[in-house]
Amino acid sequence: MVTNTIVREFMKPVEEFPRVSQDATFREAVAALEKAREEFSAGRGKQFTLLVEGEKGQIIGKVSPMDVLRCLEPGYVNVIDSSGLRFKDVNYVVESMRDKMKLWAKPFDDLCHTASNRKVQDFMRRPSQSTRVKASDSMDMAFHHFLSDRHDSLFVSDGDTVVGVLKFSDVYRAVSKQIIDVCVMSPE
Repeated sequence: MVTNTIVREFMKPVEEFPRVSQDATFREAVAALEKAREEFSAGRGKQFTLLVEGEKGQIIGKVSPMDVLRCLEPGYVNVIDSSGLRFKDVNYVVESMRDKMKLWAKPFDDLCHTASNRKVQDFMRRPSQSTRVKASDSMDMAFHHFLSDRHDSLFVSDGDTVVGVLKFSDVYRAVSKQIIDVCVMSPE
């Protein structure tokens, strides 16, 4: 049963992920992410998320395609709390902020040129309280983070060290299998 297990049983160890240095440029990170996507799509790579290494080789963050877009328009840092705070049904607020902040007002080529030399450490997603679970935590704790903060993956730590990533897609696959098994066993 999924809810009776611990996070360690579902996480993917950091060794399975492609990596990039915190000092890599935006351009280098996008190239590494594209290579990881190609490897994953061809069945040669296990993961598509790019982990970020600190000076001593420790995992200090991750870069996803969403982070790439966020880096192109750095004005979102002033508008969105990346720690996971979300509001329901506020499109009118978002639209007025987008207009007021002039988000995406520059030509796309200019945004790319401006971002090209930014360092990964400036736009990566760092582990935070809402994006981190312990390897020994129950899956109930992970469900709470996935549902309340709407993350697609969580950093898994053992002490202060990031040892893995818990992907929502993997958890959902196990949950859906269990739901189907329960429904087959319980006739209507």
